[in-house]
Amino acid sequence: VSLRWDPFNKYLACLSSENIVHIYSCNNWSSMYSIDMSSLSKKKGEPNTLIMKMDWSPDFRYILVPSL
Repeated sequence: VSLRWDPFNKYLACLSSENIVHIYSCNNWSSMYSIDMSSLSKKKGEPNTLIMKMDWSPDFRYILVPSL
């Protein structure tokens, strides 16, 4: 649903329709990290959170994933 290259073209962040963020290394396209955002943002009894887009932090050290 959303793709973001880091400014140095070392990593690609991908947000899937299942609200999972995948971080890939651009050197060999291996998966570096996978984060299930639905398990982090969901409280007991609440519906799943819709994540619209993501972006890198101003210092490029973190991926920012806002949710609604």
